Amino acid sequence: MSNDLDIDRLPYKDVEQFVLSFITTLKGIEGELKNLNRELELWRGRARLAEKNQEAQLVLIAGKKISDLQEKSSQLELEQKNLRLKVSLLKEKLKIIRNQPAAVVNTDELLQKLKMLVGEEDKTFEAIEDLEAQQALKELKKRLKEENR
Repeated sequence: MSNDLDIDRLPYKDVEQFVLSFITTLKGIEGELKNLNRELELWRGRARLAEKNQEAQLVLIAGKKISDLQEKSSQLELEQKNLRLKVSLLKEKLKIIRNQPAAVVNTDELLQKLKMLVGEEDKTFEAIEDLEAQQALKELKKRLKEENR
């Protein structure tokens, strides 16, 4: 949960989209729970009907289905509770981020930090090319001197 809440350095628009995705997920879980509760009531009614008609096999099947639905409902309710807490915390952080001034980036400082991390540009290739060019120039001058003699 803590990784999802580490949004303090993100731009406001990104945080807003991030929070919206959690709210959307929460609404989806709430919809699933409503459907699950309807299905649970349907199967409870079927179980009562099977009991009334003394259909032992159908009572067992309905009981198993009710048990499965209750387990799934419990899991979704726990997920819903955790997500509500997370959404509440994210909304608070979103309000704080909205009220903060926009960050100003010092490009020179950023470039210096990048150079410290990456190191200076590798100039070995350029140096080798220069040495090769100087050597070729020396050889050319030497050959021209020999031809002029």
